[in-house]
This record gives sequence, C-alpha cells and structure tokens, in this order.
Amino acid sequence: MKNHLSQIELLLSFLFFIACVFAFGFLYQRVESNNAQAEETQLALETLVAKVDVAKTLNQTLESISRDQAKLEESFVSSLDIVPFLDSIESTARGIGIISEVTSVAINEEEKVLLVEVRANGSFARLYQFLTLLEQAPYEIKFDSVDLAIEDNAGVSTSARLWKSIFRIRLTSFNI
Repeated sequence: MKNHLSQIELLLSFLFFIACVFAFGFLYQRVESNNAQAEETQLALETLVAKVDVAKTLNQTLESISRDQAKLEESFVSSLDIVPFLDSIESTARGIGIISEVTSVAINEEEKVLLVEVRANGSFARLYQFLTLLEQAPYEIKFDSVDLAIEDNAGVSTSARLWKSIFRIRLTSFNI
C-alpha cells in the first residue's frame, strides 16, 4: 500500500508540475504581451512628445515672425499713414529745438515713392542733428537734396547764427 501511495503522490506531483509549467508559460506569454504593448505605448508617447516639441517650436517661430513682421511693417508708410509720418518728422524737429515746416508732399505713383520737402531753421549743429535723425529713422529714406544757407545775422556771433535748410526727401518704403 505504501508503494501504491507513493505512486499516487508521484503522479500528483507530476500533474502539479505540469500544471505549474502551463501556468508559467501562460503568465510568461501575458508578460511578453504586456511588454510589447508597453513598448508600443512608449513609442507612441515619444512620438507624441516629439510632435508637441515641434508644435511648440513652430509656435515660437511664428510669434518671432509676427514680431519681426510688425517691426518690418513699421518701416513702411501706406498712403493712409502719411499724416503720422509727417507729424513724426515735425516732432523730431521740435524735439531737438528747431523750427520745421513740411512745405510740399507729393506721391510719385510711377516710382511708388512719397516726395516730401521740409524747411527747417536752427543752428547748424541742430540742423545736422536733424539730418542724422532722419537718416536713422525706421523708414527707407533717400535725400534728393539738402540745401543749407546761413541767414543774414549781422552782429550775431558765429556760433549763434541761424541757418535755413530745405530737405527734399524721397520715402522709398511707401505703399500706395
């Protein structure tokens, strides 16, 4: 009977071993399946993160371009913005202490430019400073001519003499 009992125990142990092998195989396949799914999910997440980074970079680039475009558009004067442009010339002159007057404004439609004539009075140093400020304006400006003449100031010291000037300006950054 002992022999028979040990054969039953051996058979039960063997069946238990086979069941454990099948359970291990089943669980191993599940783990491998989950690993494959986790790798796919990780790859999809990395792809999504890369797309988000590209979108952020693109957004930053667009913001930068829009700021640059705004700066560029400030350099152009449209036919609707002539008065503010002329006011900026006169305010620049007032800011450095000279008297100025815009005496002529014309639009050359063939060349698509704005022609402006400005008369200004002041010391030579201030008129030269005005010329320099006009050159440094954010607009594309060409000077057709600059006429400077000293006024007849008898009895006034050389440094205090007044000068008259005429600036003929061609605004090439002009949109009709």
